[in-house]
Amino acid sequence: MKRVSGGTKVITGQMAVNTVNLRIHLFDGKYTTGYRLVGFNVADKSPLGTNSFMATLYTEKDAVTSVTKDAWNWTDVRQVGWGLWQGQHATLTTPWINIREESLIIEDLYLANYGSTDDTFMNYEIILEKYDIAAWDAAGAMIRNQSQSGSE
Repeated sequence: MKRVSGGTKVITGQMAVNTVNLRIHLFDGKYTTGYRLVGFNVADKSPLGTNSFMATLYTEKDAVTSVTKDAWNWTDVRQVGWGLWQGQHATLTTPWINIREESLIIEDLYLANYGSTDDTFMNYEIILEKYDIAAWDAAGAMIRNQSQSGSE
C-alpha cells in the first residue's frame, strides 16, 4: 500500500439537517484505489445560532437507516467518522469529532445527521488521503467495510 503523492482529497458541502444517506462518490471503478479518512469537520451554517446536531460517516448505505439520536454505534465497523456540533446561548459553540483512522475506504462514503431542528443546514468537510493498493488489500478492506469481518 502506497500513499499517492498529492493525493489529499478535501470534500466540502452543505446538507439539510435530519438527512440520511447523502452519498459521497469516491469509487473510480478500480479496486486498486483506497482512501484513509484523516479529517472530518461539521458546523452549523449559522455558527452563532443555537442549533445542535450530530453526524455519522459510513461505508455502507444501510449502516444508518434512519435519522435518530441513536445513530452512533462505534462497534459497527461500517461507521468511520462521527461529529457533534452544539450551539448554546451565551457560550462557545462546542465541536467534537472522532474518526476510525485504520479504515480503508474503497467504494463510496455516506453521510447522515440528526439535529435539534429541521430548519437549518450543516456544513461538512471530509479530508481523505489516497492510496494505491493491491487488489487483495482492497478485497479485505471491502469485507471489513461491509461488516463481514466478525469484528462487530
